[in-house]
Amino acid sequence: MKHRFRTFFKNLILFFLNPRLLLCFGLGWMITNGWSYLFVLFGSLFSIPWMQIAGAAWLAFLWFPFTPEKIITVALAIFFLRIFFPHDTHTLAVLRAQYHKLRRLLRKKHPADSSFAPPGAGPESASDSDSHTHASVHPSDLPPPGV
Repeated sequence: MKHRFRTFFKNLILFFLNPRLLLCFGLGWMITNGWSYLFVLFGSLFSIPWMQIAGAAWLAFLWFPFTPEKIITVALAIFFLRIFFPHDTHTLAVLRAQYHKLRRLLRKKHPADSSFAPPGAGPESASDSDSHTHASVHPSDLPPPGV
């Protein structure tokens, strides 16, 4: 167990310290966050109030728990990695393997016939799909435009 954890941790560190991935992650971070730090810095140095306000407002927004900034940063890093380094097959293969592993885990956790699936998504609903009637709205039942 200890050896397995050590191997996992070593592979994780080597993956994230890949210079190409670090460059792409840094670029994605500059697009999502870095500009606001620069705005606060240069706004303070050169007494430009609108830069200070814009940078500080974005930085304050980033501290809310619901901001998708980290997800967007990682997505941008992967996008830039695929654009700038399409021949870096090792890093892209690791990303692809992790993606497929996550999909398998989610499928195992929430199979199609479980209560998490939308109605009609399970295999048992394929044969009796004709017996279900769905409520439909006739155009005459809708209110007139502009109301």
